[in-house]
This record gives sequence, structure tokens and C-alpha cells, in this order.
Amino acid sequence: MKIAFLSRILFLSGVTTHIRDLAQGLIEEGHTVHLLTAGKQFDNHKGMDELYDSLISVGVRIVNVGYPKCAGKLGYLRYLSLIPSFFETWRIFLREKYDIIHVHTPLLSFIPKLLGYKFVTTVHCAQMDVGLFERKPDHQIAISKEMYDEGITQGLNVNDISLVHNGVSPKFLTSISAEKVSELKEKYAVPKEKVVVGYVGRLCHRKGVDILVKACAALSERGLRDKVHIVFCGNFDNEGEKEWLYGIIQKEKQWDNVTFIPFQDPYPVYKLFDIFVLPSRLEGFGLVSVEAMLSGNCCVRSNVEGAEEQIEDGVTGFLFESDNYGQLSDILASLVADEEKRLRVAEAGREFAKENFSYKVMCRKTVEVYKKLLG
Repeated sequence: MKIAFLSRILFLSGVTTHIRDLAQGLIEEGHTVHLLTAGKQFDNHKGMDELYDSLISVGVRIVNVGYPKCAGKLGYLRYLSLIPSFFETWRIFLREKYDIIHVHTPLLSFIPKLLGYKFVTTVHCAQMDVGLFERKPDHQIAISKEMYDEGITQGLNVNDISLVHNGVSPKFLTSISAEKVSELKEKYAVPKEKVVVGYVGRLCHRKGVDILVKACAALSERGLRDKVHIVFCGNFDNEGEKEWLYGIIQKEKQWDNVTFIPFQDPYPVYKLFDIFVLPSRLEGFGLVSVEAMLSGNCCVRSNVEGAEEQIEDGVTGFLFESDNYGQLSDILASLVADEEKRLRVAEAGREFAKENFSYKVMCRKTVEVYKKLLG
């Protein structure tokens, strides 16, 4: 099959990672994948450049289209570039004659809809609303049970929606040497004698990074503050979010307990962590949790979208109520104090993720959706 992915912009996030891993699986199975996009979220950014290059390295053909790079619903209305990009996309469709059109940005769903093409949509975050631009797909892929239920609530027939969990590359299963881990800790000034609590992803309110800071600050009440170090691997979308998080760190007196690593291929970064925390207030699935589990981290995450499908609480990881930093702090305290428990749960999580969240399984189920659409 000749497949077109539509993604308005390549974000420095799990969405683009998902696109790459899905494309890799499809290409390995003999399909052709074109990615129609406005390009990178950030220019001259090492992590962004690496992610972009990885798309090309797996065989994706990137087709540049003048979609707007602005953010926010009102911003979309201001940008007349939607009009020429509509016709630009149409010309590409006519020239390339794709078998499948797969939309990864709900904003762009109006293009194949108005042009009369059947298309598949994957919505990567719950409760998204892009107003008049979003159109009902011929088939929707839900990446978690909550996203599936949301699609049904929004009027999709059960025959027009499929549950396909995100899958990740097997590279996260491979280990790196203790010497390499030591070198990385020295490079980023991560204390070697402390329990490292890590996070990977965008540094913003929706991801709940402030909850992690407050939970670690609360460890002071148990005399555990000096035994823990936080590592954030990610990027801020804007200066306002940076000032917001820095202000919380300052207020909680955590500056000496926090290290920031610019977003990059997270594979080696996970090897620095003893515990991984995803404290999101809202998710689609939470791809980084699976990456962390495969990497051997003991995974703790909020009980939002995708959580219960990834983690059996207390067995393959731990769940806490979203926004409840006190509950998260209690879990962290128990794991810091009990290394055997931490390692046991990490190993169980690794085995569960290996069996259930392979990119090859994701690819196979996605192809089934495509074939269903083609009749």
C-alpha cells in the first residue's frame, strides 16, 4: 500500500515518535509511507533534528506542505495559509494516488473530507477540540480504552473505531554499560549516590510536571529529601511555561535536587532513572511510560488515559490519582526505602510491556484497519 500520513507539524513529542515507529513497521512490511507536514516544531534544535532524521532513516518520505505552524484555535482562523495548503495537498493526492490517507492532526481532517477521500484518523490526546476544522473520519484509531469510549460518545459507530495501543521500538530493551551510565551522570551532573526519579516529555501544565516537584518536596517530611534527585528530559513550548515551572521549583526549594536535560533520543536517558514518573493531567496513552518500562524503570503514573491498560497497580507499576501529589509522594517514599520492591516491580513491568506494546503488533493492527477501510 501507498500510505499518506498527515501531520500539521512535527512536534518534539511522543506523537512524532509514534508516527516514526508506526511508519517503520509499515515500511518493514513492504508498504510506502509519505509524511505530509509543515516540518519541525523547532529549528536548529539538536533533539528535534535527531527526531526528524530518524524519520528519514526508517524510510519515510517527507513531503513539505505549507500548513500553518501557529497554535490555538483562533490562531488557525487567522492563518490564510490553510487555503493554499488545502489546494497544495489536493495536488499531491492527485499526483501520488495514495491507497490510504491517515490523519494524525485532527485540524487537517477537513482536507480529505472536503475532497471526498476516505481517511483514517488517530487522535493522540483526549478532549481535543479544533472546532469547525475537525471532521468525522471513515475510521478512527483509539490508542486507549478511554479514547475509544470518547469516540463512541462523540457519535462513532462501533464498526468505525478500533482500539490499537501504541507500540514502541525494541531498542529500549537493550542495556548500556555501567560505565556509560556513569559517564552520562557525570555529563549531566546527576548525583550517583541518589535514587533518580525521571520524567521524559513536554514540560507543561498538562503533563503535570509541577505535581512531581511537589511530591518530591513532600519527601522532606519523611527525611528522604536528600536521597532523591529529579531529572526532567524535555523542552518548554514557550517562556511562560518555563517561568511557571521554575517558580514552583523555587517555591518548593528544590533547585539543588533538579537536573534539566534538553529533549533528545530518550533511550540512553532512561538508563539514568531508577523510577520513572508520568504525572499527566491529560493523556492519549502515555507512550513514554511504555518506553520507561521496557528500559527497566519502575514506572509510576497518574490514573488518566491509558494508565490501567499499561499498569496493574502494585504489580507492574504504580498508579496515583491525577493531581494528588501527596499520594505520589507516598508511593515514591515506599520505593526509595525499598530497593527490592522497586526492582521486582520494574522487572514485572518490563515483561508486561514487552509482551503487549510492540511496534510490530501496533503495525499489524493498523494494517487491519486499513484493509477494512479499503473493503
